[in-house]
Amino acid sequence: MDWSAVVSTTVIFGAGLIAGAFLRKRLGLNGSPVPGQLANIVNPAARKLKLAAIRASNPLRTHKMAMVVRTDLGMGKGKIAAQCAHAAVMCYQKALMTHQEDLDMWEATGCTKICLKCEDGEEGLEALKKLAQGRGIVVGLVHDAGHTQVAAGSATVLGIGPAPSEVLAEITGRLRLM
Repeated sequence: MDWSAVVSTTVIFGAGLIAGAFLRKRLGLNGSPVPGQLANIVNPAARKLKLAAIRASNPLRTHKMAMVVRTDLGMGKGKIAAQCAHAAVMCYQKALMTHQEDLDMWEATGCTKICLKCEDGEEGLEALKKLAQGRGIVVGLVHDAGHTQVAAGSATVLGIGPAPSEVLAEITGRLRLM
């Protein structure tokens, strides 16, 4: 790589950092969920500006949310989709209250979600849950109501995140995609 490319990349990166810092300061965003910032969640224009500022100030950082699905239950595709949706909503609601910065970064970087297979049954989900909680990551464990395919109370899907992609990879890296 020649020096002009390095200088150009550095200048663009620096400009992004400065623009992001300026927007965060201008909008009064310090990363903590306080009542005055709740308007940013409801007001689409303010929310869009906030997410643009976060993207600009953290161009190399990405966040994901993972849905870990038990494969031993023999759930159909529709059941899996519904259970994953429950897990995603649980994680979103928890993150909204306790992990606003992770939630903002996840939204600013595209709301990436992945679905993974857990072939170790309920014990596997519980182990992953403890591991994620130990790292301070939001989790949501879905227990089925038992109206259709699965026995009542069965743990079906574990939602993990939103969290930094590299941290999620450390926790779920051995699992295969659905």
